[in-house]
Amino acid sequence: LDRYVELAPEDPRAYYLRGLTLLELKDYEGAIADFEQAARLDAGFADAYYQTGRTQMALNRVDQAIENFGRAIQLDAGHTKAYNDLGIAYAQLQDIPRAIETFGQVLAREPDHVNALINRGIAYAMTGDYPSAVADLDRAVELEPENPEALFNRALAYSLWGNPSRAIEDFQTVLEIGEDPALLRQAQEQLEQLLGQG
Repeated sequence: LDRYVELAPEDPRAYYLRGLTLLELKDYEGAIADFEQAARLDAGFADAYYQTGRTQMALNRVDQAIENFGRAIQLDAGHTKAYNDLGIAYAQLQDIPRAIETFGQVLAREPDHVNALINRGIAYAMTGDYPSAVADLDRAVELEPENPEALFNRALAYSLWGNPSRAIEDFQTVLEIGEDPALLRQAQEQLEQLLGQG
């Protein structure tokens, strides 16, 4: 890709594609530099701003990420990935009402957006609105019955809402179908805690 940039130094896609590669390689500063150059060459390149925001999130530069997600949305009002990641950024800053609102904007455009359903469900649970949390997570599980993240978060919501039997069922399912070691460890710990209370 370096050669592509050399051959087409005025092509924003060249920098964008190299930035994606650098992001995968966890060269975050290099990725940001390339995404920003792509945006300088094409001020209307919404994905360049979006990827800058994603990369800044990886560096825990949440305020800068929010600015870039916002710019991507200004340029492309239908950029649901930018809305979803903007909601995650607000949640990371503990601005949960704004996160819920932003995930709602994703769902207004794409009612079956599983990640937005999961994220809004988590945000509702953070506010203690367990019925709304479970409703969103139920819908996510309905759309993707073997999504361990949706099942795990629904189990947490059920547990917090005082429904340990449903939580146990979901944690057990996560242990059967999950692959992520960290998620499996957390599900096992939660399950043991619930079973120890019985």
